[in-house]
Amino acid sequence: MYWSDFLRILLRRWYVFVPSLIATFALAYVVATSTAATYRVSSTLLLLPGASSAPAGQATPSAPSAQATTNRLSALPLTSVSAILAEALEGYDVTEQLRQLGLQGTFAATATQNGPPLVTLNVEDHSASVANRRLAVLTRLANQQLEVWQAASVGTARITADSIISSGPPKALYGSRIRAFLVGCAIGAIASLTLAFLVENEAYRRQHRWMGDQDDAYAATLDASHESGNHGAPQRVIE
Repeated sequence: MYWSDFLRILLRRWYVFVPSLIATFALAYVVATSTAATYRVSSTLLLLPGASSAPAGQATPSAPSAQATTNRLSALPLTSVSAILAEALEGYDVTEQLRQLGLQGTFAATATQNGPPLVTLNVEDHSASVANRRLAVLTRLANQQLEVWQAASVGTARITADSIISSGPPKALYGSRIRAFLVGCAIGAIASLTLAFLVENEAYRRQHRWMGDQDDAYAATLDASHESGNHGAPQRVIE
């Protein structure tokens, strides 16, 4: 089949193709508009070395003891600490805590590879308020995780994570709606083409079945003519 045959069939069966295409496009639009939008909010945490936690007037211990040990995180570059923190925030423990709070969903924690010690938190959800709450909990859990890692250290500088960049109110992303509309349009176009070709095929079969019936009737008339002794061939009538 050539493209000309393809177009000729569509033009011949336009009364099937066009209405079904319009109907499926309208249905795709309804589905796309009813799909909930996705909201994204982000925040960037900067890791700071902080100040000594020793009380004023008290000397910092010069040697670790069983109760007071040195802060091992402070011996690492802050960029390494940010990478460890980002990995921990995407771990099972944080995910489980979010689930218990009813804030499970999509989020990501990414540390900068080169540059300042930054951890970027990206949160997506179908609810803007839930996205804001999840981001706030992740920021709190980041500092809690740092506190847990440094709980045994006394009198040393403690690393903290401060939010320095915020994306502001959650931004609506319409990618899911656009994808739903495009998928619906594609399915509608395929269904409309299929329906048009089915109608064309059925019309073709009916035409050939009618022509076969005409041939059978002509053959029966010819046989009856021979049996009756009339050797003149009857005229074949094509309606």
